[in-house]
Amino acid sequence: VDPNSWWETVHSWNPLETQARTSARINRLTQFVGMHHIRLMVINLPERDFSRELFDDAYYQAYLDLVKGSVGYVPCLVYREFSSSDEFYDVEHTVYRGSLRLSEEVIRELKKMLAEPGTQQGIKEAPGR
Repeated sequence: VDPNSWWETVHSWNPLETQARTSARINRLTQFVGMHHIRLMVINLPERDFSRELFDDAYYQAYLDLVKGSVGYVPCLVYREFSSSDEFYDVEHTVYRGSLRLSEEVIRELKKMLAEPGTQQGIKEAPGR
C-alpha cells in the first residue's frame, strides 16, 4: 500500500479520538430507522489479509467496540476475516467468486432477520471460510 495514499490515514485512525462524534452519528441513524420502522443491519465488510495487518490491533478493537456499542438493537455482522486473499482483486474489492459468496451469506442473514424480527438483534460474528 502506497504510504502517500489515503490508506495511511485509514490504517492509522484512532477511533477513541472521534468516539463521541462517531457514536452520536450512529445513534442518530439508529433512532431515525427506529422511528420510521426501517430495518437496518450493519455489515463490517471483509478486509484483505495484508490490509488487516496494517491496522493497530487496539485501534481496530476500539472501532469494533464503538460500532457494536453504538448500534444498540441493530444487528451487526462482522465479516472482517470472511474472505481469503484469493477472493480479492485488489486491497479492498473482491473478485466475482468472493462477492458472490459474501452476498449469499449476507442474504442468508437478512432472511433470518426478516423471518424472526424479535430474535435477530445483536452482534453476530460471521462464519469463516
